[in-house]
Amino acid sequence: MSAVHQVRGLRRQLRPLLVGLEPCDNWRAALEIGGIVAALIAIEVAAFAAERTGYWGLFVPLALAVAVVQVRMAILHHEAVHRLLFSNPALNDIVGLRIIGASIGALPKYSRRSHLSHHAYLGDPWDLERANYDPPASAPAFVLWLARKALGIEPLQRLVRLLRHRPAAAAGPPPPHSSDWINLAVMQTAILGGLAALGSAEHYLILWIAPLMTVSRALMGVRALAEHLPFPGPEGTRYLTTFDAGPVERLLLAPLGFQYHAEHHLLPSIPSWRLWRAAAAIRSHAEFPRLARRRAGYGAALREFYRAGGAGV
Repeated sequence: MSAVHQVRGLRRQLRPLLVGLEPCDNWRAALEIGGIVAALIAIEVAAFAAERTGYWGLFVPLALAVAVVQVRMAILHHEAVHRLLFSNPALNDIVGLRIIGASIGALPKYSRRSHLSHHAYLGDPWDLERANYDPPASAPAFVLWLARKALGIEPLQRLVRLLRHRPAAAAGPPPPHSSDWINLAVMQTAILGGLAALGSAEHYLILWIAPLMTVSRALMGVRALAEHLPFPGPEGTRYLTTFDAGPVERLLLAPLGFQYHAEHHLLPSIPSWRLWRAAAAIRSHAEFPRLARRRAGYGAALREFYRAGGAGV
């Protein structure tokens, strides 16, 4: 039985856990968005202060802080892909996909189509996100893979492939719609225009594009890889891991309850920040260990995988 059918079977058994957890929390979403806006304003204020005082080295930690904020934005975008950010569908898509998503380089229609295929066909050839979590074959290969992301090489290559519509895999998705590119261009122009109006257009490259194409992509890449590391078993390959991540990993990789990754695949209609309320019951289900595994953290999962020679654990 494939991983997809196992997920679907266990999901049917877990349906009773959905009671009271499915509705969107509009106030929580607004609060999270407000926190992101406040953080970005604080970073920009600090950047102005650094320029005036000549503390140019402060731009390094500020860029890293922006990357952390962008990772959090990616989680909100993910919630919107699943229509879990706001209860109003139009507001959900406008804010979550067309504003937040496009701000961090996501194409609205394309990202929803790709991600929902990932949930429907986990690990199968029809999973349009499969290329995003193919594990490097060895620990040295993983270091090279991570360096390509952290240096912006892989994100730039992916952008070029999208522009030329050359998917990384043979079963790649159809080309992005022209409206996706227009939306992306509008949002990036709006960010640049806003910073230019403040007299700091150069911050667009230093404090937005540079973190977006390097550190934030590396962090999101590590998370996606660790979440879907394959491991052998009697029923075939599994792709799901859930994490007891510590505060640092939750900050850098999995904010807003995103460490409950296997639980999310099993019950994708529950907002990520509510999954903790169902996690104990899901993990205690007799079928759960056959489908997913539980690890102390993202780093721990990667270490165990590569100590086993990249063959799973």
